[in-house]
Order: sequence, then C-alpha cells, then structure tokens
Amino acid sequence: RLDEKMTTDAVSFLSIVSCLFFDSMISRRKNPERINERWK
Repeated sequence: RLDEKMTTDAVSFLSIVSCLFFDSMISRRKNPERINERWK
C-alpha cells in the first residue's frame, strides 16, 4: 500500500524535524553565546 508508506514516511520525517527543533531550542536556551558566535 503506497499511501501507508507515505504516511509512515511523513510521520517519521515530522518526528525527526521536531526532535531537531526541540534540541536546537534547548541548546539555545542553555548557551545563547555559542549560538550568536555561530550566526555572526
């Protein structure tokens, strides 16, 4: 079933994106100085 595979791929992709997003938010809250250095 193609639609089932697409749904599972979308769910796994969203979970990976949310994990990366929360990880960046946490690291930014911990040390904002390092984030500012990276974006200069």
